Amino acid sequence: MDANLYTKRLMLEPLKLADIPAVYEIAKDRQSIEDFQYVANSIDEVRDWLEPSYHDPNNLIWVIRKQRKAIGLF
Repeated sequence: MDANLYTKRLMLEPLKLADIPAVYEIAKDRQSIEDFQYVANSIDEVRDWLEPSYHDPNNLIWVIRKQRKAIGLF
């Protein structure tokens, strides 16, 4: 079963731990993270924040991609 969701412009897919570096690139930019409570200072901070959700099937985090590049979370 494919858990990905597609539109003409975007793709949503469940977070993978391999996405952590791309999420860090988004989360370290204050203008990109209006909905987050803090700016990430390291990849380890992002990993610590996301990893529990990655292992919890009741707390799914979606990665938003445009042209295969991670551009946000949902």
